[in-house]
Amino acid sequence: MWLKPHVYGRLAVAAMHGTQIVYAVGVSRQTKYRCDPKHKRIQAPGGILMKRQDGFSLIELLIVVVIIGIIAAIAIPNLLASRRASNEGSAISAMRTLHGAQSTYAATYGNGNYAGATTLDTTCLTALAGPNLVDSTMATGTKSGYNFQGMKIDKSSTAPAQFMFSSVPTTTSGVTQTGSRRFGVATEGVIMADSTLTDFADIPSVQAGTPLAN
Repeated sequence: MWLKPHVYGRLAVAAMHGTQIVYAVGVSRQTKYRCDPKHKRIQAPGGILMKRQDGFSLIELLIVVVIIGIIAAIAIPNLLASRRASNEGSAISAMRTLHGAQSTYAATYGNGNYAGATTLDTTCLTALAGPNLVDSTMATGTKSGYNFQGMKIDKSSTAPAQFMFSSVPTTTSGVTQTGSRRFGVATEGVIMADSTLTDFADIPSVQAGTPLAN
């Protein structure tokens, strides 16, 4: 069939077959074209073929990009918050493990004293890993986005032995922040937690902390 196109400047809609539209570019108002719906093309009287080009428009691509951006803006903060919560749960579990490991060490290896040094460092973690009271990852002082340190006070004729552990996020700010709380535990076994992201300084500072709300 021959159809007369509707011309808009240099762009003409040459023919429509159902929901298929065949386009022609640069035609005059008086030119007639033959529509070939099967092959999605039009044919001028001189035999020149012009085939329809399928694809996405720039507007469609921009809409897709905007939608992806909206989804990312909603999902990424929730993902990071879930990651921080998971790290904090792991740190709390690790503090309970460390408390139990020190109690076992004092009863079996330490002759009533706890493992570690009298200053805050990771010596106690290495000592506890020796008899396999903690795993090798914990022995490094870093696990699941948290750093761990500890210290002890040996027993005396007037006071029993004491110990403490402190854990803080490895990254304390920014998008990659690994936790939003610090944790501490002392000889009594009560886990302390607050939003100060520096280590507990000593045993009394842990004992004076805020108990974790379980």
